[in-house]
Amino acid sequence: MNRAGLASLTALVFVIALCVTAATGATAATETADTATCVGPVDRPANAETLVTTQGLQVVGNRYEKRPAMLAAYGPTARPVWSHDLDERGRFVGRSVADTPNGTLLVTQEGSHTVVELLDDERRPVWALRFGIGDGPRASIDVRDALLEPEGLLVADRDRLVRYDRETDRIVREWPVPAASRDNRTITGVASLSNGYLVTVAGENNGSVLAVGDAGVRWQVDGLQEPYSPQHLGGRVLFAEMGADRVVEMTPDGEVVWALTGLDRPRSAERLPRGTTLVSDRRNHRVLEIGPRGRVVWTAFAPWEPADATRTVDGKRQSVTAENVTGTYGVTAANASYDELAACEDGLLALAPNRTERATTLVEDGTDRVALGALIGSLVLVGALVARRRATA
Repeated sequence: MNRAGLASLTALVFVIALCVTAATGATAATETADTATCVGPVDRPANAETLVTTQGLQVVGNRYEKRPAMLAAYGPTARPVWSHDLDERGRFVGRSVADTPNGTLLVTQEGSHTVVELLDDERRPVWALRFGIGDGPRASIDVRDALLEPEGLLVADRDRLVRYDRETDRIVREWPVPAASRDNRTITGVASLSNGYLVTVAGENNGSVLAVGDAGVRWQVDGLQEPYSPQHLGGRVLFAEMGADRVVEMTPDGEVVWALTGLDRPRSAERLPRGTTLVSDRRNHRVLEIGPRGRVVWTAFAPWEPADATRTVDGKRQSVTAENVTGTYGVTAANASYDELAACEDGLLALAPNRTERATTLVEDGTDRVALGALIGSLVLVGALVARRRATA
C-alpha cells in the first residue's frame, strides 16, 4: 500500500474509532446512570413520556447557585429514560418544551441571549437559532416561548408575537401585545387558538392573560400574579399563577372556577386527556400529576427548578377541551431532600448523551461542530503522522 492509501486508511480507522468510542460511552452512561432518586410516588403510571425542562437554579443560603439546566424525559413510572444538558458555560436556564405536528421537540433556553432548538423524533438536534445577539432580525428578539406551526416558527418576544422565517432569516408577521408594553411587563407564555393566540403576561405588580389575533385583543383579564403557561380549555383557560403559588382555571371574564393550592412558585400547568393536571412545582423541584380534587397520582423529582412540563402520546400532545370540577383544592405531595436531588442530578447527567455545550455544538444551518471538529482533528493527526514517517524514511 502506498503512503496516500495508508493515510486515507488511517484517517478512516481513526474516525471510526472516534464514533465507536462515543457510542460505547453513551451506551455505558445509559446503563450506569442511577436515577432512582428522581422517582417519586406513583399511584397511576403515565401513558407516555413526560418532558421536563429545568432552570438549573439551587438556593444556597440567601443566594442562587447555578446548576446544569436539563431537558429530561420521564417514563410511565417516573423513571428518567433520556436527558439532554441544556447549559452553556453554566449560564443558561431551560424554559419551554413543546411538541410539534410531526413529533419533533421545540426547546427554548435563556442566558445572555435566547436559543430555540429543534430535536428530531430520536431526540437529536436538527437546528438551533440564537436570538437577541449579533445582527439581523433575530438580534431584536428576546424569546420567552416558542411554537413550531405549519406556517413557520412563532416566537413570543417581550411585548409581541413574531412569526420568523428561518429560511429567509426575516420576520414575516407580528402581533403586538399591549398588556406587555408597559410597567416592565413581559410575555411569559403563548398557546395557539383557532383564530389567534392565548398569551400570559407578567410584571412587577400586575399580570394578565388575554386572547389576541388579527383584530387585536379579544378579551383580557388583569390583576394576576405572574401567570405562566396558558392552555385553552374550551370556555375556560388553565395557567400557573406563579406569584400566587397556585394553578388556576378561569373564565374569560375573570371568574376562578377551579384552583390548586399548596404549591411553591409553580411555573407550568397542563390538562391531560384523562382529566388530571400536570404541574411543574418549581421551588419544590418536582413535577406532579394531580387529580380534579387535588389528589396527587404521579410524582417525579426534577433538579433544579422545573420550568415546563408536558406529556406527549406517540410524540404528539393530545387535544384537550375538558373542563374540571369547581372548587379550590390543597395539594399535599412527597418532597425530595437536597441530597436526593443532587443524586438525581448526577443520574440525569450520566444519562445525557452529551455533557458539552449543546447550544454551541450547532451552527445556524445545523452542521454538527463536534463531528466536524473530530473529522478535522483526525485528518490533522494523520497528516502529522505521515509527515513524521517521511522525515524518518
